Parts: sequence; structure tokens; C-alpha cells
Amino acid sequence: MTRNVGRWGTAGAVVLCWCLPSEALAVGPNAVIYDEGCFENTLPPNDDGSSGVQGLPFEVNFSDIRYNSVYVNNNGNITFDGPLNVFTPFPLESTNRAIIAPFFADVDTTGPGSGLAHWGAVEKLPGDGRRAFCAVWASFDPSSGSAAGVGYYSASTDRLNLFQLLLVDAHTCDAGETPCNDLICDPADPACPPPNCNPTSPECTPPPACDPADPDCDPLQNSIYRAKGDFDVFFNYDQIQWNAGSASGGVGGLGGETARVGFAPGVLPDGTHPPGAYELAKNKVQLPSDPDVSDIFIDTDVSYALVSHSELSLQQGRYLYRVRNGNLNDGDGVIKGRVTALDDAGQVVGVAGAPVQICESAGQGRCPWYGTTDALGQFTANRIPTRTAYRITAFPPAGSNLIQSEADVGPAPGDLNRDLQLGKPAAPPAGVDLQPSSSGGGDVPVVYWHDATTLTAPGCAGGTASYDVKFGNLTFAAGPMQLDGNGQFRAVIPPFYPNHGAATVLLRTQCGPTISSFSFPIYIDPSGWIRTVGGAPIDGATVTLLRSDTGAPGSFTVVPDGSAIMSPMNRANPSISDAEGHFGWDVLTGYYKVRAEKPGCHAPDSAEQPHVESHVMLIPPPVFDLDLRLDCGTGAVGDTTEPTLSVPDDLVIEATGATGAAATFTVSAIDDVDGAVPVICTTPEGSTLPIGVTIVHCYALDATGNLDYGTFAVIVEDTRAPVLSIPGSMTVQPEGPWGAALAFTAVALDAVDGPVAVNCSPAPGTVLPVGLTTVTCSAADAAGNAASASFEVDIPVWVDSDGDAVSDSLDNCPGDANPGQGDDDGDGAGNACDPVCVAIYRGGAGGAADSFISSSEPNTSSGSYPGLFTGTSGGGVKSSLVAFNLGAIPEDATIEGATLSVRSLYAPTAATLDVHAVTAPWTEATVTYNTLNGAFDAAVEASLAVPANRTATVSCDVTALVQDWVSGALDNHGVLLREVGPGKRTLRSSEEPGAAERPRLDVCYVTP
Repeated sequence: MTRNVGRWGTAGAVVLCWCLPSEALAVGPNAVIYDEGCFENTLPPNDDGSSGVQGLPFEVNFSDIRYNSVYVNNNGNITFDGPLNVFTPFPLESTNRAIIAPFFADVDTTGPGSGLAHWGAVEKLPGDGRRAFCAVWASFDPSSGSAAGVGYYSASTDRLNLFQLLLVDAHTCDAGETPCNDLICDPADPACPPPNCNPTSPECTPPPACDPADPDCDPLQNSIYRAKGDFDVFFNYDQIQWNAGSASGGVGGLGGETARVGFAPGVLPDGTHPPGAYELAKNKVQLPSDPDVSDIFIDTDVSYALVSHSELSLQQGRYLYRVRNGNLNDGDGVIKGRVTALDDAGQVVGVAGAPVQICESAGQGRCPWYGTTDALGQFTANRIPTRTAYRITAFPPAGSNLIQSEADVGPAPGDLNRDLQLGKPAAPPAGVDLQPSSSGGGDVPVVYWHDATTLTAPGCAGGTASYDVKFGNLTFAAGPMQLDGNGQFRAVIPPFYPNHGAATVLLRTQCGPTISSFSFPIYIDPSGWIRTVGGAPIDGATVTLLRSDTGAPGSFTVVPDGSAIMSPMNRANPSISDAEGHFGWDVLTGYYKVRAEKPGCHAPDSAEQPHVESHVMLIPPPVFDLDLRLDCGTGAVGDTTEPTLSVPDDLVIEATGATGAAATFTVSAIDDVDGAVPVICTTPEGSTLPIGVTIVHCYALDATGNLDYGTFAVIVEDTRAPVLSIPGSMTVQPEGPWGAALAFTAVALDAVDGPVAVNCSPAPGTVLPVGLTTVTCSAADAAGNAASASFEVDIPVWVDSDGDAVSDSLDNCPGDANPGQGDDDGDGAGNACDPVCVAIYRGGAGGAADSFISSSEPNTSSGSYPGLFTGTSGGGVKSSLVAFNLGAIPEDATIEGATLSVRSLYAPTAATLDVHAVTAPWTEATVTYNTLNGAFDAAVEASLAVPANRTATVSCDVTALVQDWVSGALDNHGVLLREVGPGKRTLRSSEEPGAAERPRLDVCYVTP
């Protein structure tokens, strides 16, 4: 399988990002660079073979080990420490091998139609200009412009891969220029040697040092300077159709131990692993919605096709890794998301080819990742440091006027998902106007950031209106609008500087009862100037934007006209300066230079050079007010006198919170030609400034660009003490004769520091004696401001009537010793005061005896019969006897409740069983109708209501009777159950096997 890729040269330049939209960026098949130098050497058809040692065209510093040679291995990798014939890829983050692997898998080039592994030196990388070592796993025919990828084991060519590795010399000093020291040290340190190269060259001057222990110390990352041995690694992919050979568990080229992508520095001479190993984590890039993990990396993989993603490049299929001072590692966080927009039908759809950049929210805004979305609008950012917060910005693709979208995220937690939706451009509503302004893409108003802007909207008599200008969620300016003489609401918005890019204007109007709210986008133009050496603006100058991935000398190329590298509000390159000399672009992150020229003009220091060129600029941070000067002769000289700027003396204000305080001040400027001119301060009036000293830089520009500059200090102090909150005076019950432990909460809140520590004497937990004690508390903030307050604690004398070591005032049972203060039933009275409850029945507490007697069988004893009877039966009357042993209940107990229960069997009629106290002793084995001889009290103690047609347990209250038995007021001979009426009843006796159905007496009592 071959792919047509064109003739010798680059098939696509590496592009980066920092603006709004993106062009229709080339996808995978344009990533590989088919330079003839890449094909100088060839590995013959083989499986698991390697080259001999191959010299590099420059020395590389890989984790503080310097190499000048490599081995090219057939299985998709190069190694520094010897050839590698392993065909099943091993984990790269733990290996001892020094390896760089664009696609470590079982490559087999012995099959018919397979390409081969090639390598060689490239003197000037197309579109880049730097030296490179190139290895490509594909064969290329320059005559037809087609390439053939490599197959997989064993000799399979139904699927082919085309991929490339580039090692690019990143050392930034040009040949012939005095070389710089590679040493990074503090120039203020007398021991730091002076640079031995051109000190004005940012490309060849090391950046200032900082403390490596400082998490924000990253002096090299935002520097154009690259030390000798620095190099860039490019992984380029044009076609990936397989990911494993059959010896690695693959089936038809897929699954098993799939390919690994990344690098490892190996082992240092002391046997330790240096930091810097990295492997593209397949488990992190696999989408939850994609259950198939066997097709990872191939062109059709929904989760992560290598040809559809990128890193530090807008060319899909291209991954850039920068090695600075030997270090290749950046971070281990992953941020994934999807960029969407609303289509014409109002449906949310993914946006393909949308540039996305992830930049630090603080400091210089370094951007550790940028790339483009795939066909579904998805992006995956690998190697994100987790130490700081980031701003994710998504830009619309080329040919689109959608509005960029931003999202702020905290320090990456290791794996974060965040989606962004691009907005739709819209012209202001009818009758709404901004002046001065021009019309940008989608009729979005474009305003200049140094101009005050007049906003007008249709008005009404007696109505009100207000406006709000927002950058994301941040309000830049807001206020009321006034009704002017033309019947319009009007407001003047102050200059936007230094804010620039996309913003939103919100309007609210009320005319009578009708309230209207609407919004529309605007674009703030951060233009620079093209001017004469005398300061006069140059109209019609040709201004050209150049860009580089790396900032290296010779690597800058002209940004293509219409490129998504530029904001859709100005995608023209070159651009033409206007009558004010303005020009400008909002751009994606990268290294830039600007060139200006006009017929009849030349560089101020060289009449032979027809243009002037800026220094190298790394974006972000944004470059404000770039001012390029051309020598156009004396006729173009205009006003050269700067305005007179007035700034206040140093200000001292009190902090109002942790973020400091809002600074209020007044600045002004008068120009001898233009009169009052706007003053721009890097810290706008009303800004919240941190505690400490902030230097406010202000400048004033007249119409021709003459500038006056001034500074003043705003000193934010913290002199207020914390607010201390303590309890009022209190009484604490004693825990013993000695007193009680002190328990309370005291808090202090400081306007700046928030909650601060409180120190109290005596401290909480201190045991205080009986009597009155004064507690004093104090708190101090970080600035040393202190507050103190006191309260009193009274502990009364200890009284413990029941001797259970609990004060009567706290005792839940003061009359009875209850040492643990147990209260199992939660009724507020301690267990010692709770009644004791017992169930008395045969087999339970105490025991029971029962029998029945019959008048028709007066001499028959029925104590052993398995049942009891009541009522009329067989010509006689039957009654039942039940007695309970109460010996376990103390004689002085007070009965709080006693319940008699019996089990009645089915009977067709209901009945009442009267309960009578038996007045003579009897035994279960001998009692008969005649021996009892009517010895029971005729008074009814209680009654049992027995239902008809069912078996039921029936109960009655016999509390009074049981109390008499326990106290001895009556002898306990049990009770007699006599049925009222003509019916008859069968009851369960104590002989019943089931204990739950036996006669039962439940008694609850308390003792003194």
C-alpha cells in the first residue's frame, strides 16, 4: 500500500497557536518530511534488525549524558547505548535503555511491498532551516512522489505504517558568532563570569537564574536561548494501520502488546535513573465511550489516532518534544476535551481542526501544550505539569468566524476533562453603535485598545440604560448610560489597554415597563505602529508577520495569508498600516518577528536595507505597542514632543482582604498639540493590589505616538488586628471535688489572613478548681496585629448524694448510684432509676404452675393435662388455676406494671374470663374441685376478653394484685380463671411445648 506525498521537500510545516481561529490544517498524511537526507542509509529487508553505530551531525545532551551517535532499530526506535532487537515493546518509563521510540512495535520489512527503515542527516530541515538527524520507517519514490510504509511480523503487508523520527539541533547561536557560556548563574553574583558572547542577542544569552526550589522557577522554558546539546524531537505520522505483530499477541496487526510511543534516558553512570522518561499513556487517552482498546493509535481509532492528534504543533500527526539542558520531561497530567459549536439548526456539533492551547494562568503564561481537534472535535493534551492553574483556549478553524472560548482550570489533577463551545459572531443590534470602530469577521465591531469608545443605543424619554463589558467572566468596565439630545442612550468606555482580543458588551434598557437585555461580541485590536524616525505615522506600509516553532535563527518563515495562526479579525499577511500607522495581529502561541517596509523608506541604520525588523518575540506574554521606525526622509517628520504626564505621589492604603485592597488614584496628561490625552496604567485605577509595594507604570501617548512615562508606588498595609470571638462568662458543673475541665471554642478572623490561631490561658482542656477563674485569649495576624479579650468561668461546689462520683446537678439518677450514667432507653432517667422487667412463666424467670378443676369430676386432678379449660362442659363447670413464683422480686419493690397473658384456642363464641385471687394453697399435682373447695375471692381482679373464631393471646392488667402479693398484703396462691356465660374455652397450659404460648406474667418494678 503506497501513499502519494509529493516530491522532495516538506509536506507540511509545523505550526503553533495563540489567537482565535485556525486554518484547514493538514491532517496525518502531511506530517512526514520526505527530505532526501532522510534516505541516505537503508536497513535491508529484515525482522528485528539494527544498524551499526551511526554518527549524529551534532552532539545531543540527553539527561546530562552527551551522545554523538545512535543505533537505528528496525522495530520503530533508535537507541544510544547499543542496538535493540526486542520485538515486543516494553514499558518505556522503567527501562534501563536510552531510547527514543516514535512507534516501538514488531516491524517486519521482509514482506512483499513493505517499505524499509532509512536514516541520514538533513543539513537544513525544510521549513525550519536547522540541522537534523532523520529516521523514517517508509520508502519513498521521488519520481512518483509516493511512499510505502513498513509491514509487521510475520512478513505481513496488508496493513502498513509510515512514521518518522527527527532529532533537530536546537542550539541557537549562529555559526561564526562568539559562542555563549552554557552556565546559568545570577549576573549580580561576582562569581558569575560575564557572558562571552554578544550580550544583546537573546538567542545566545542565557536567561537570568532563579531558585530551582521555587515551583515557578522555569527560566529556560520561556527563553529563546538554547544551550549546546539542546535538541528537539519530532514524531511524525502519515499512516498507522497496525499496532502489533503476531509474536506480540496481535491478530491481523491489532491487539496484544500494542506499540509504545515515547522515550527514556536510560541509566546514569552511577546506576540511577534520571528523570525524563515518558510514554504516551494509552490508558489515559482511551475514551470511556470507546470499548475497543485493540485498535489504539491506528488511523481509525476513535480514542487516539496518532495521525489525528499532535503536540506543540498544529500539523496533525506531528508531536514535538523539546530537550532543554538534557531534560525532556515536562509533566504527567492529561487534559482532554471537546470543542463544539451550534450549527445552523441549533444543534451542538464537534468542531474539527480547531486549534487549542493550554497556557499557565499566572506569570508569563507559558503554554505547555497546543494542538488541534480531531474529526469529532476532540483534543487530548499530554505531559501537562500539575503544579499550576491553566487557561484552555479553543479557536475556530480557518474560514470560520466563530468566537474563541476559554476555560480556567486549577492545577491539573492528573486526568481532567473540559469541553469548550465556540460562540457565534453577531453584529450589534439595530441602532447600537460603537465609535470609533471598524467591522471585523461576521460584522463584529473592532475597536482600538488605546481609544476611548463611545457606545450608543436607541433611547426613550424617562428610560434608563446601563452597560457591562466582559472578558470571559471578568468585568472590564460597567456603568449607566445617559440620554443625549438625539434621544439615544450614550456612554464612553475607557481605553481597553492592556486588554485585547474577544470581549462581550451587555446592554440593559428600560423604557416604561419594558425591560430589554442583549449582548454582542466585540474585538479589541492590540495594534502597534509603523512610524518615521521622527514619530510621524506611516500610512500604507507593508507589514509582514514571520513565525518560528523554536525561535532559532534561520527558522522564521512568513505566516501564510489567511492562516489560522492569526485572529479572524485580521488574517491578512502581509498587512497594510492605516493612516495612524496602526498594524497588528492577535496570534497563537509561538516565536514571532514583524517586518515593515515601504517604497522610499529604509532601515534607520542602513540605507541599503529596505525594511526594518523587530526582535524575536515569544507569545505569550503579549507584546504591547510594538513600534517599528523607518527612515523615510525629512518630509515625514511631525510632532516629536511627548505629553506631560502627571501621576500621584506614593499611596498608602489599608488592606481590606486577603487579596489586598482596591487602589484609587487619579492620573492625567496634557499634550502641547493634542491637549488632554488618555493615560494608560499597567495597573488600572480601582484594581485590587496585594499587600506590599506595587509599582504602577503609566504612560500617555499623543496622536503621533510620542510617549511620556511615569511611575508611583501603592503601598498596601495590614495594620488592623483580627476580630476575636470568645464565649461569655459561663458556669461549668464540677466533675469532682477538684473542679472541672475547661471546654470552649474561641475563633479569630482577620480581614487579610482569614482565620488565625487563638491562644488562651488557661487553655481548653485545663482542669479548673471550684470557684471563679478568668480566662484570657489573644490572637495575632501575620503582620503582628494583635487582639485580646477575657471571660469568667464559675465552677460551683461538688454535691454527690448517691456517691456515684457524678454531681447531683448532672446526675441522671441522683437518688440511686449510677456511676456510668447509663440510660439505655434514652428516657433521660439513668438505668439505676429505670424499672426492672421480668417475664415469669414455666421455663422463664420464677416458674409457674397451672391446672383446671371441674364440678362434674370433683375429685379428679388434671395438673398434668396439656391444656386448661373454662366454662360449661359435660354437665359441669370448669375453671382454670394459674400461679406464678414471685420469689425473685424484692419484697420492698414497687410494681410499676404487671400483665397476665394466656393463649386461648379457637372457639365459635367470644367470652369474658374473670380473674379471681385464690385464697388457699394448692399444688398442680393434687388440686381438685373438692380440695380447692371454693377458696377464691369473689371479687373480680381483672377480666380477659377472648375473641370468637380465632386463636389469640389475651392479656389483662393485674398490677394491684401483684403488688399485694410482693408486699405480703395477700398470700400468693395464684388466680382462678372463670368464664362468664354459657360458653366453654380451651387455653394453653404450662405443659405446652412452645414457651411463647404458656401462661405468662410480665412484671416491671423498681426498688428504693
